[in-house]
Amino acid sequence: GNAFVVAIGLVVLAFCVLILFVVVPGLEKMFRAPEQEESPARPPSHQTYLHLDDGDRSERELPASLDRVPEPEIEEAKQYMEAVWAAYGDVLIEQDDDDGAVAWLIDGELAVSVDGVEVGRVFPEELVGEMCLFEEGGRGAEVRAVMPSRLLVIERSGYEALARAGSQVAKVLEQVAVHGTGRKLRATERRLAGESAMSSRVGMRDADAQGVATRLGEFAAALRPLPADPHPQSAVEVLAQTPVFGHMPQVFLQYLAEKMELRDYGPGKALKVQGDPGDEMFVLAAGRVDLFLATAKKPELTLLDDLHSGDVFGLTSLFGGGARSASAVALGPVTTLVLDARLANALMDTDKPIGQAFRIAMVRALMSSLREANSHLSGQHAGASQAENIHHARAVILARRRER
Repeated sequence: GNAFVVAIGLVVLAFCVLILFVVVPGLEKMFRAPEQEESPARPPSHQTYLHLDDGDRSERELPASLDRVPEPEIEEAKQYMEAVWAAYGDVLIEQDDDDGAVAWLIDGELAVSVDGVEVGRVFPEELVGEMCLFEEGGRGAEVRAVMPSRLLVIERSGYEALARAGSQVAKVLEQVAVHGTGRKLRATERRLAGESAMSSRVGMRDADAQGVATRLGEFAAALRPLPADPHPQSAVEVLAQTPVFGHMPQVFLQYLAEKMELRDYGPGKALKVQGDPGDEMFVLAAGRVDLFLATAKKPELTLLDDLHSGDVFGLTSLFGGGARSASAVALGPVTTLVLDARLANALMDTDKPIGQAFRIAMVRALMSSLREANSHLSGQHAGASQAENIHHARAVILARRRER
């Protein structure tokens, strides 16, 4: 009798399991309303981005740079973030596009190309397309995934909303943009130098340093000094006339002017020498300065830029890390305003409005220098003398200035 009862119980249990796992799901699918059926994958909201579906977004990771941001601010910022998955070969950014979004790489690797030529790679924790956050204009490069990659995308409008709210996320974005652009500029200058004369370490080999000093001495000895410019009336006036700082409110300019040191240099004097430790940035108040890059492969100097009053230089080592990546020589009497690393780092880290203005100014200045450096990668004339190369480079630089 007991065995019969147990058998009946097992049959009933099996029947219930069948109803629960087979019949009920089948009936639910049969009577499901059409609008409840699984919809096809939605198309990307932007033509150059491939988006993760909603199920993947809840599992996305954030860049380590955001670890120090309070959790409530992270949650608030997530409404402006979109998770992105790119497979090998997918194009995330197309050259000359005019969209306004920055991508923050979490995992994977991206290749950056200009006119079909690869110019660099993007690795985890780095930004790509960051300049669009701070100024409008077409994309300068194509970005393609070279391995499966995960990113966070933030539109310009999202960044601006976070910045207005004083969010730490906006501040971290600005800091990452400054240091990332500095590293890109250093990498470009190292490619221009053929990787030989510049070291990623502080300082250079004694032989290399002596070679740089010799070449700079030869240039200074042959220099015909330019006449002196009219001396600026005040440091505030100088800063107000620079493209980098000119957009800042007067009170910010006054603060910077009080903190910066005024220095004068004579014709042929080196303001900074390639390979030296870099702990200052310069604003050219009066006169002209040439920026030179020395390479171990070539005996001649490479002219990077011909600087005029209002130009800013010395940013690469300050924000890109390492030693001075180039030398600066006065072409005549020169006056500069000098900002040391201690104050620059304090401004980079402050939550005050002057901090945001300073960070944006540094990104713009670094991007301008990066464009100049990129233009030299294909601009040298093989077999020309040092003087001929410098003369040609100066003509090209001046022509670009007139086009601005």
